[in-house]
Amino acid sequence: MFDVEYNGVKASDLGVMIAQRPNIPAPELKISELDIAGRDGTLIKKDGYGNISIEVEMNYITNPDRWGETYRAVKDWLLSSSGDRQLKFTDDGTVFYKVKHVVVGENEREAKETGVITPSFSCDPFTYLVAGLRACTLEEITYNPYHTSCPIYKITGEGICALDINGKTLAVNVGQNATVDTDLMIAYREDGTLINAQVYGYYEDGRLKPGNIRLSASDGFKIEVIPNWRCL
Repeated sequence: MFDVEYNGVKASDLGVMIAQRPNIPAPELKISELDIAGRDGTLIKKDGYGNISIEVEMNYITNPDRWGETYRAVKDWLLSSSGDRQLKFTDDGTVFYKVKHVVVGENEREAKETGVITPSFSCDPFTYLVAGLRACTLEEITYNPYHTSCPIYKITGEGICALDINGKTLAVNVGQNATVDTDLMIAYREDGTLINAQVYGYYEDGRLKPGNIRLSASDGFKIEVIPNWRCL
């Protein structure tokens, strides 16, 4: 049976059924057109990709006396601010979408015991690979067959660790442990303390572009890389 998982909870766990498989839109490239005096036509400036919106029609059947209770449970699931905020479909289980915002919309009560809702999931434009969440060693990251990814580096040790990514350097004063998130562009310790001031270089230089990858780091540090592989 086709199912949807969000925040680690499947719709079927709440007694919710998916009416039909959703349509998945392709991300749209954001562009700006610039008029230049004396030049025919316009120049195009590319500004990255916009979010995508995925609508999923859901329905449930419950005891009429528990209709409101069931609806509240569904709303709590969809509107929760906690969890991994990952949207997955059981017919494509190797990937997931990063959800930024959910709009539940109205609940159609077609009968006393049924409810129909069509939540809209506003998602990051990229499709993420589940395999990209596995922590890897530097030696395992040698090639990126996908789109540019924004890895997380987890470093253990003392002193300044310099990461070399295809000839570009990103360094951090570790102090026992440090996590460098090149997507959110923040660095922090395991206790949550922010250490952005201890990072030297540009977070963008730590990202993994398509093609061959050369990764190395200063001696004396243990490093794990969560590559966050993604594609359009």
